[in-house]
Amino acid sequence: MTDQELLQAIRTITREELQESEKRMKGEIQESEKRMKGEIQESEKRMKGEIQESEKCMRGEIQESEKRMRGEIQESEKRMRGEIQESEKRMRGEIQESQKQISKDVAILMDAEFSPKFNLLAEELSIIREKVENLEKKVDGLEDKVLEHDFRLKIIK
Repeated sequence: MTDQELLQAIRTITREELQESEKRMKGEIQESEKRMKGEIQESEKRMKGEIQESEKCMRGEIQESEKRMRGEIQESEKRMRGEIQESEKRMRGEIQESQKQISKDVAILMDAEFSPKFNLLAEELSIIREKVENLEKKVDGLEDKVLEHDFRLKIIK
């Protein structure tokens, strides 16, 4: 065998070995890809599980937060109702005080307005009574005279 043929045989062997090496490597790559895909799927499965667990946890936290917030809202409503009741109580007190003051002012106004008029009426009534008494005395006197004249007329007849 000549050098040339030997070289050719080496090249052929090398090519064959190289092709077989590439074939083995492709097989290993495919196996590696298959393993990696499996690992990726497993990882995705674990991550989905973690996501679901996280969502479950977050839902629990949201429910707890809503529960706390409802409690705070109820407390706030309770405080507000108390403040409203206190405000109403103060307003009723102020209204009562205002009504008392108005009553006093009306009484003072009425006293200032009506007392002088009633006093004048009382004086005029007193004067009228005196005049009526005087008139009654005069009428009584006239009745007496009429009776006396009637009596005299009867005697004369």
